[in-house]
Amino acid sequence: MKNDEKINPLQTEVLGMKLKNPVIIASSNLTDNEKSIRKFLDLGVGAVITKTIYIGEKNIQSGRILRKESQIFNSTTYSKKSISEWTEILSKLYKENLPVIPSIVADTKDELVNLALQMEEVGCKALELGISCPNEIGINEKIYDFTRAVCREVSVPVSVKLTSEVKVEEKVRKAMCAGAKSVSISDSIPAIVVNTDGTLPLGVRCGYSGPAIKPIVQKNIYYLKKNNADVEVIGIGGIENANDVLEYLYVGSSAVELCSCIFINGINQVERIIHDLKNMFLDMGITVPEIINKALKD
Repeated sequence: MKNDEKINPLQTEVLGMKLKNPVIIASSNLTDNEKSIRKFLDLGVGAVITKTIYIGEKNIQSGRILRKESQIFNSTTYSKKSISEWTEILSKLYKENLPVIPSIVADTKDELVNLALQMEEVGCKALELGISCPNEIGINEKIYDFTRAVCREVSVPVSVKLTSEVKVEEKVRKAMCAGAKSVSISDSIPAIVVNTDGTLPLGVRCGYSGPAIKPIVQKNIYYLKKNNADVEVIGIGGIENANDVLEYLYVGSSAVELCSCIFINGINQVERIIHDLKNMFLDMGITVPEIINKALKD
């Protein structure tokens, strides 16, 4: 890196967007309202992904988030806000040119395309599709069909959010062949929480996230990039500090998404990660693009 104070060592590009740093806030209850989205942007993150916006017939339940030490379990699903509420929020944010990415999902291809077009109309620069369910039969075909339907109709780049698992490369290939610009790995891992009295506080289905999944996700990203160098990846899972971000960049991620660490350590952890990350890169005299894939070259 040239010795120039004006150079931002953390700048990266993902989904066709130039971000001031690779730290993105993941879709969650934390991003379900305008105030929280603005708060994260004020803390200096590269971008924020909305709580997943849903169009369809399902009755959306509030769900719960359960913390056990450094583990986070959740039974949440989609935003309870209407599409009209979200278009109003997003149109205001986009008028200020703020880096906010809608996460969207629907029951059918036509509904998903309709929702994607509405997001594009209000000014979004990219989309994240939350269409992958690891327990769903025929999911590979659904990933291809739904992604293809959206990518044919919108001009903005699309990322598909996937769960890190044994056959994740097959899903990635389906998403990329369908026209996705990027994949986001990993969504929370399917899990169950059992109390000592035998009850299930989150029911029979919940998602698990936190530091324990980090090496598993990083391994999958590493081999994915090793075999598919051109795939753009956003890494998600178990990030607690700047070192964790660095690791994800080393194995091939162009950016990362945070969520669990905020529930565990509070919102100020985001600011600490960005601050420490910038100092780390300044000390090393390198930029984010220079270290992406570094672990693959050794």
